[in-house]
Amino acid sequence: MSEHESKPLPEVDLSKPPAENIVRVTFQPENKTVEFPYGSLPYEGHGQPMSFLDVAENYGIFLDHACGGVPVRDREAGNVPRGDSCMEQELCAGR
Repeated sequence: MSEHESKPLPEVDLSKPPAENIVRVTFQPENKTVEFPYGSLPYEGHGQPMSFLDVAENYGIFLDHACGGVPVRDREAGNVPRGDSCMEQELCAGR
């Protein structure tokens, strides 16, 4: 998806919990909610796979970031551990 391309998001029934192996993410203050099967998003190099940045970019939701999805301290050190910042927490389906 091109950068910040806007297309209608699929309707999510918030009155029910997500089904097994389904990840649900709500972006605030936009109040945009998306759901998808765990591990199913295509990865195109934005953030780390399954990061909040990756999810936002896949659904055309703007998520302001200056780090490119990688915390500065990790880029400078040359290592990028998974889940080392609030932007890069791995999304898990009920784990």
